[in-house]
Amino acid sequence: MRVIRLTMSLPNSRPLDNSCELNRMVKRLYTSPNKGFIEVGPCNVFMINNFEQVYDGIKNLTVYDDDVFLLGFPKSGTRWTQEMVWLICNDFDYEGAKETILTRRFPTLEFDGVTHYNINITKTISEMKRPRLLKTHLPWSLCPDDITSYSKKPKFIVVTRTPEDVCLSMFYHARTSQGFTGSFEEFCILFLAGKVMFGSYWSQVLSVWEQRDKHKMLFIRYEDMKEDLAAVIRQVAEFLGKNVPEEEMPRLVRHLSFDSLKVNPAFNNADLIAKFNGHCNPFVREGIVGGHKTAMTSEMIERFKIMKRKMFGDAGLCFD
Repeated sequence: MRVIRLTMSLPNSRPLDNSCELNRMVKRLYTSPNKGFIEVGPCNVFMINNFEQVYDGIKNLTVYDDDVFLLGFPKSGTRWTQEMVWLICNDFDYEGAKETILTRRFPTLEFDGVTHYNINITKTISEMKRPRLLKTHLPWSLCPDDITSYSKKPKFIVVTRTPEDVCLSMFYHARTSQGFTGSFEEFCILFLAGKVMFGSYWSQVLSVWEQRDKHKMLFIRYEDMKEDLAAVIRQVAEFLGKNVPEEEMPRLVRHLSFDSLKVNPAFNNADLIAKFNGHCNPFVREGIVGGHKTAMTSEMIERFKIMKRKMFGDAGLCFD
């Protein structure tokens, strides 16, 4: 039987207006993208206008039960986890990992809609062999219908990272690739309010956490990867039904080290770096756990603590 999919309009989509000081801050402090910003969906996800062009493809994506999805808010360690998962699922093909860019090996569903670099993700996904490895930073409500309707049951690996460090990493990314001209203090204010790309960190994390008993999900923490990467590799491999021989572990850990990935052009988006006017690479920076402690004021750290208790306390999520 032929399945007919309906074209879907972007839900609750509206341009970012000047109705509040936070919106005015956004318009004042960002010099790009020049196509403007929108807020979409039930969580008022903050995006650039380009997202409207890819939304139908995301919601109507045909999902298979043998797909593996990687979920996580931006700058939570998702690229690092992508590289790990791809190697585990591809028999430790280190040469392939160096020859083919990560975006094509392990595509991000919304990539063409949130960057200036259209590489035709829809075509990339359509040409992938199964089982496919796919990533998204989107909250659950904007994910493909096949999974939000529970009609398909792929596996999900979810990466989390303490919000203060996510905020710091996003700040550097916003400065280099999104034209953010404000201070770190101003960016923290916008982050707390969900006025950064992909919207509210709090809503995105909670929206996925609430699905943990309804789908096959493995939650891993960025901080655990930094502390004992080999242990997390074993945990991920077991979840995927794969085996990592102990004799392979040292080479895999070396390949996944930040020093190695920083000089791997297939990982660090070296072909895009020239567009950042010589600034630091926003895709691989430092990755320090607790780096926010030397960047945030004590007052801002307290504001984050209050927000974590408010948003995550009842849900049982803890990042301290």
